[in-house]
Amino acid sequence: MLFNSYEFLILFLPATIGLYGVASFFGKDMGRYVLTLASFVFYGSYIPYHLPLLIMLCVINFWLGRALSSRKEKIHLH
Repeated sequence: MLFNSYEFLILFLPATIGLYGVASFFGKDMGRYVLTLASFVFYGSYIPYHLPLLIMLCVINFWLGRALSSRKEKIHLH
């Protein structure tokens, strides 16, 4: 699925926006979860065998970010 395909514009994008709107009603974090899942579905629909790598990188970046933010001295990345 590409950004300029009819499948994306007519099916995926409106469904994602609608699900985000409904999920955001239940809380800000639920909307973020819907968008994260939608992005995994979008990228996984194009090249499915890259999806585990994408998920692994997201998890590693999440945990590294949490580890850096919990330190007393802040590290500024330039």
